[in-house]
Amino acid sequence: GGFLFQALSNSLVMFLCARFAAGIVGASVPIAMAFVCDVTTKEERPKFMAFLGSIIGAAFLLGPGIGSGLAEFSLTTPMFVGSCLAFTGFVVSYFKLQDPSEFMPQAPKAAPGADNTVTG
Repeated sequence: GGFLFQALSNSLVMFLCARFAAGIVGASVPIAMAFVCDVTTKEERPKFMAFLGSIIGAAFLLGPGIGSGLAEFSLTTPMFVGSCLAFTGFVVSYFKLQDPSEFMPQAPKAAPGADNTVTG
């Protein structure tokens, strides 16, 4: 939503407010890392975290070049394209990603009537 609001802003104040709002809700990298940690075993986690890191690095490397190329059409084109890509990522992840709790081992159940409180 932040890129779309940036593209539709018609003043510097609106643009800065849109950037601020996008920054507040744009923490997708830590969420992706947490998801990878939740759905992988200890043995395969380094491989998938490295893969995720390489994708993030490629995005930081290629993104500015692609954005500047899109800016040849208009200054708002990169923002519209970015919002379309973000929306596509949301839809794909909503329908394709499974609940990470399905991958987590279940904690052992306490015996009936056992007091599980910690006192000190």
